[in-house]
Amino acid sequence: MKKILAIGMVLCCVWAVCLPVWADLLLPVDIPPADNALVVDNANLLTAAEADALTAELSALGRRYDIHLVIVTVPGVGTRTDEEFADDFYDYNGYADDGAVLLINMDPDNRGWHLSTKGSCIQTFTDARIQQIGDVIVPDLRTKAYNVAFEKFISQAEGYLAGSPDGNDSSPAEDPGNDYFPPEESAGQKIAAALPAVAAMLLAGLTVALIVVRIMIYKMNTVRKQAGAAAYQQALQLTGHSDLYLYSRTTSRRIETSSNSGGGGGSSTHTSSSGSTHGGGGGKF
Repeated sequence: MKKILAIGMVLCCVWAVCLPVWADLLLPVDIPPADNALVVDNANLLTAAEADALTAELSALGRRYDIHLVIVTVPGVGTRTDEEFADDFYDYNGYADDGAVLLINMDPDNRGWHLSTKGSCIQTFTDARIQQIGDVIVPDLRTKAYNVAFEKFISQAEGYLAGSPDGNDSSPAEDPGNDYFPPEESAGQKIAAALPAVAAMLLAGLTVALIVVRIMIYKMNTVRKQAGAAAYQQALQLTGHSDLYLYSRTTSRRIETSSNSGGGGGSSTHTSSSGSTHGGGGGKF
């Protein structure tokens, strides 16, 4: 009974020391807002009012489906491809683990669009659906009706997120009100930031546990060394032995195949410079 109580006290000490850290990991973190983080118009294709309206729509979709949907325009991508630029932009700007970014590259010699997807959005925006999005927005991009193209992109994306095979969805997104939906710190970033504190707290808890266990071992040390082997042999009684086959484990994995029905099909993937898995596709205009 005393041993059980002692072990319980040790566990309580470790839990009490580490509880604040685990609570910080599990509770939501307040992130200061950043203006137009869901619409980054570096190519100056939109008015301020248009950017604000698009941000509100993307914010509503983000809260509705727990993702980040981003639009970014740039005057060029340098030595990178559109795919590389879009992947890096999403990975290195603190967006959620699930989401997508629509890149519009306005380089006069290489104008293009690319939709980079990540997490759950890889399966939502299949290769075929990404090409359908291109079919919808490219005509407006060519006529410089950029805001119209972005509105159509959001509508198409909302349809796919709602489960419509062709991207058409008449259900309105929730009213964002005055609440901006900023990029959320990912679970991986939260854990990485808290690791030093967790390690320190665990070390303190284990130190306390080690002291208690050493005291218990000292009090329980009643064993005495025997002069001969006879005393040990009397304590050992081997009554029998057998080999028992307990279980086997079989792992199976579903392999998806492409289908042309309803704009679905599969999603090709690749690894970005950050080591993250992305899907996506695009074209020129």
